[in-house]
Amino acid sequence: MVVGILREIREWGGLARTAELLRAGYPDEVIRVCARYGVIVHVCHGWWAAPGLDPDVARARQLGGRLACVSAIEHHGQAVIRPLQLHIELGRSGKRPSDTSVVVHWRRRRSPGDRQAVSIEAARGQARVCQQALSGTL
Repeated sequence: MVVGILREIREWGGLARTAELLRAGYPDEVIRVCARYGVIVHVCHGWWAAPGLDPDVARARQLGGRLACVSAIEHHGQAVIRPLQLHIELGRSGKRPSDTSVVVHWRRRRSPGDRQAVSIEAARGQARVCQQALSGTL
């Protein structure tokens, strides 16, 4: 069961909701024991991860979103100048983070991608708009 929970989380892109784990047949006690022994990691309320999750992905999830723009481009292994601020995507119903070191890309509809980050194509589009906004050309 311990190996299974980790395999399932990896199959879900390295992140899983508690409800998904419960539906997959892992009782609360198994989830807690796996976390206690470091088999899985508690990211934030209702979210679990495989060990070694990118800290930026974990931070984005803790803020209710996922990596976007230049943060997602870097996550996908493309060369970028390391952003000083974390860029995340949030839905319109998301809560604005109080952390001023975060740039929020608000979206009415979820951009393509996975649980960790928007797709590289979506990230490039966000970066074009973001850079134009920063340079004042919008």
